[in-house]
Amino acid sequence: SGCVVAFEPFKSTFDRLLSETNRLPQVRCLQLALGADERDLFVNGIPERPSNTLLNAVMPGAGEKIHVTTGTKLIRDGQPQPNVIKIDVEGFEEDVLWGFRESLRDSCCTMILIEIHYSLSEKRGFLRAPDRVLSLLRDAGFRTRWLDPGHLKASRPPRKLPDSERLLA
Repeated sequence: SGCVVAFEPFKSTFDRLLSETNRLPQVRCLQLALGADERDLFVNGIPERPSNTLLNAVMPGAGEKIHVTTGTKLIRDGQPQPNVIKIDVEGFEEDVLWGFRESLRDSCCTMILIEIHYSLSEKRGFLRAPDRVLSLLRDAGFRTRWLDPGHLKASRPPRKLPDSERLLA
């Protein structure tokens, strides 16, 4: 009865995602990246491997064009509000959370699972990204717990809906 919205910005990986999920009507695949703001990136040298990254950004017009948008914009444009978010974005974890910052505090999201890529964040110059991720989550009302050194779980109780938003049985 649920819905999964999967994001994959790289064409070759997106095509594989579509192929793997085409028999699953509850899965919606979007070819874009989530980030802190709306923009286009051009990425060069994407190897065919399980783990792609946006770290190889180049000048506009060179490489593969990747569209980046924010979670808040997607929700405003009609995508369903997530109740669970899984983030594995190769060093861009903080960016994704910043892109949800306007909607996350008041959303129905009860759990966020994040794979933290320390070395990739550091390559981008974000030495304190894990601390800022924790701060963003806590400011939005989540309790955080490290599952292991690279995996963070943030959770909070379900939001109580006003009577006007409750479904009638």
